[in-house]
Amino acid sequence: MVRSRIAKLVYVVAALIVVALLAIDTLELVRPSGLSAAACAATLFQSRPSAQEVAARHHDTIAAEAAVADLPPELLAAVIVDHQIALTRFRAFTDCFGSALGANLSLGLAQMRLSTAAQLDGKLIGDLTPGEFRQLRARMLDDVPNIRYAAKELRALLERRHRFPGMGAETLIHAPAAMALIITEYRMGRLASDAESSRLSAAAFHTLRLIDELTLTRFGRDADDVSSTRLEIRKYLDHVYCERGIFDDEVCEDWRRSPAGKALQR
Repeated sequence: MVRSRIAKLVYVVAALIVVALLAIDTLELVRPSGLSAAACAATLFQSRPSAQEVAARHHDTIAAEAAVADLPPELLAAVIVDHQIALTRFRAFTDCFGSALGANLSLGLAQMRLSTAAQLDGKLIGDLTPGEFRQLRARMLDDVPNIRYAAKELRALLERRHRFPGMGAETLIHAPAAMALIITEYRMGRLASDAESSRLSAAAFHTLRLIDELTLTRFGRDADDVSSTRLEIRKYLDHVYCERGIFDDEVCEDWRRSPAGKALQR
């Protein structure tokens, strides 16, 4: 009899704890959300789209947001595609789950950190209320706002005094070194060094190759402009891979054996 009463009491206490936790979650009294965290399990079973599928599926949104930010849509598309290529299902799950528990992680198509998105809204992530944090997280998991934040961040990176303030989309697409620098900073964070002395990420060169190979022909650019832009990117990559002394001979040889590298040598 005593054991039975104790068992019932344990069940009642457990039920009350569950109800209390659900109430706290629903009322957004704290940042962590068990309900949102549980929903992240779905990411483990979602198939990963190909680069071509990502570029095609979000073409119109990318074009629209790039126009608002005065960016080449080819650049914005390549940044998004490159992040999606590298994003595994497990990484998507851990970012989703961790952010649901209140962590400052990267989310969505363009894999932007929550603190960066908050900064673009003129706020510090540490100052957000639990409700504001959850709303920001929800926006970052929504494709259209995520693309908008990515475009705003690329423009913000350009507009700093020691970068390329006022540089428009048509100038930027013909400036592969400038694109490589802001891609680097998008991935690694803002650098205090000037443009000439800033170290570039090797991943930025992969994004430039995606512009050449995938996105450059998707946004209505005429054939002559595609050809000239492609040549500028390839010349820059050849200089980086083979002439600047950053990479070893094997990297240079691999580049020059690639279709783009071979085309440049003809």
